[in-house]
Amino acid sequence: MSTPIHSSAPTLTPSSPTIPQYESAASGRTPGEDGLVKTAPYPFDNAFSDADVVLRAVDGTRFYLHKAVLRVASVFFADMFSLPQPPSPGSETGPDAIPTIPVTEDSEPLERLLRMCYPVDRPEVSDSVQTVAPILGAALKYQMPVVTRLMTKSLSSHCSMSPLAVFAVAYQLDLEEIGAKAIHEFTHWYTLPVWADTNHSNIPTPGFKAHLCRAHSLDHYSSDVDAIPAAVYYRLLDHHTTTTSESLPSGAEAAVKHIFARPHHLEILQEAETPMGRLAHPFHDTAHANTIIRSSDNAVFHVDRYLLSFASPVLAKLFSAPATTAASDSESLQVSSATRMTHHFPENGRTLSTLFQLSYPMPDPEPIGSNSSDVRLKDALALLAAAKKYEVARAIAFAKRACVEAATTSPVRLYLLATQYNWDDVAEDAAMRAVYETADAYCPEMESASAAAYRRLLVYCRSCRDVILSGGATEQEPRPATSTRSAYWSKTSWLKRAEEAKFWLAFHERVNRCVDYKNGEPVLLMDVDALLPSSVIVERHRRSAARAILSNPVPSQSPDIDDFESRSPSPEVHSSQLELRRIANGLAKITL
Repeated sequence: MSTPIHSSAPTLTPSSPTIPQYESAASGRTPGEDGLVKTAPYPFDNAFSDADVVLRAVDGTRFYLHKAVLRVASVFFADMFSLPQPPSPGSETGPDAIPTIPVTEDSEPLERLLRMCYPVDRPEVSDSVQTVAPILGAALKYQMPVVTRLMTKSLSSHCSMSPLAVFAVAYQLDLEEIGAKAIHEFTHWYTLPVWADTNHSNIPTPGFKAHLCRAHSLDHYSSDVDAIPAAVYYRLLDHHTTTTSESLPSGAEAAVKHIFARPHHLEILQEAETPMGRLAHPFHDTAHANTIIRSSDNAVFHVDRYLLSFASPVLAKLFSAPATTAASDSESLQVSSATRMTHHFPENGRTLSTLFQLSYPMPDPEPIGSNSSDVRLKDALALLAAAKKYEVARAIAFAKRACVEAATTSPVRLYLLATQYNWDDVAEDAAMRAVYETADAYCPEMESASAAAYRRLLVYCRSCRDVILSGGATEQEPRPATSTRSAYWSKTSWLKRAEEAKFWLAFHERVNRCVDYKNGEPVLLMDVDALLPSSVIVERHRRSAARAILSNPVPSQSPDIDDFESRSPSPEVHSSQLELRRIANGLAKITL
């Protein structure tokens, strides 16, 4: 498990200009992976020794370019070159005088981008979304209108075949028009004509019956979506399920703006926040404290910096940095306020109060008594951030427990938190509990979690639910006629009765406790028969035997209760136990 997914693709978001740096092209200060300075091929190899600027890609490859060309192609570089340039430290002629500008692009997309600016053959870049995306991102970043138009057109051409990949790029680059087209391709219906052979011949007649079909199924996915927020993916799935063949185009624009909405979970938590009030903490001892810490909301803490330094290596370094007035041994317990150092911390008073109590040799502080899970979770996350920042191990463990406790009633919320903080054990347990949620609902953590993490959860939940609904049948086995498949994403319950979720959750928890792994294969160490009370099993045995006797009675002999218990049970008596065992084995094989 991991918290946020890191993509290997170059960043697509525009960044601020980089000030040119004068470096020697022959100095070897920016070698590639093989230890040598790389030079891009013609026309970027300075074959005529007339280049006057160098762009250095992230892999160290140098592109020798001409300011005149870049000025015409890019508003970004035109503005940069209009600024006064620092004097060259070397000779006015020769490679040492050429300014080098480091950029954030890889050499391959950078070369394709620059070839579109120079009077040379243009490269073919329309083969895939993954090829177009970094070039379009760089063109937008460097404000190259001609290249931007070409790449936008190329990206748009992939909408019908790869709508999710195009949507992910459009969202990252804030291209709402392209994103709207991709959303339409992902959610729209189309008419499939079914020909009717009315004359009983092999030649289809003009008459046909129209059949409406989805262009792309709800569970269609692309790895390009991995890096976008889970909340955006959630809203896209919601739009897919609510869009009908009769949906009016007039509502499409509002739907696109809703899907493209940027993270807003901070606003939700701020609305739920309650006034801090008076802090209850033991840091009012002005006589024995040797350090004063003031929070962002002006709460004052009189602390012992030696105790805090022992708990936090970061604070130890902070307190040892400034020069302080040394006190004699006799004065060490009575430090005047004039000699106390005051430090201003960016955290609020409530967070620092809990952090310092967890840094002192004292019992754990009482949990914050708020009725709002949002407020409790917000405080726990603030404490976790501070504990990690100052490296207070005890506070990190305490904050983790507080987060789990605050979010325990919402398994999806807890799962998304766990993936962001690499709490693998918590994520696995939360995912199992999320299987038995009756609907897919929004939670604020979707704004900061990745779509990849949410996708893993949806696939896991559907796999577990399908095992239960099919009675444990595998893909190779025929499914029962009465079984149904669970939806990939839905706001309605996958169970007929909500009470069933309690049984299946308890069953799944027991499966997880009784699974061992040998040679990489799960081994179920559980007596499924023990799950049902013996009285239930006996009663079912009696009923089955009674049905068998009454349907095939012995001549001149009336059925007796002893006959019911002595008869061998029919095969259907243990059908439920066998089905539960198949389901248990199926659940044991599913991993997150």
